[in-house]
Amino acid sequence: MLGRPATVAVDSHSGLAGIAHWINSTFRLEKDEVVKKRSPVVAKMKEIVDKEYAEGRNTVMGDNELENILRDVDFDEYERLSHIHLHHKNK
Repeated sequence: MLGRPATVAVDSHSGLAGIAHWINSTFRLEKDEVVKKRSPVVAKMKEIVDKEYAEGRNTVMGDNELENILRDVDFDEYERLSHIHLHHKNK
């Protein structure tokens, strides 16, 4: 719709699959580019998300927050995904 991926919400009920889906849709990953739910970066992100909610957070995490978490847990992976996203966006 409107050339943008559907919004994916990440909250206290999100599992590994939800976080992987957020990464894949946010960075518009396709086929062999997709990040699997068993990826170490997904597990690291989930640890941080879970900690936020364990400490009392009760609102959905925004895309900018999640990008910052991804950047913090694995900057190289963030850069790789950003380059893929830019490539798809410029097609």
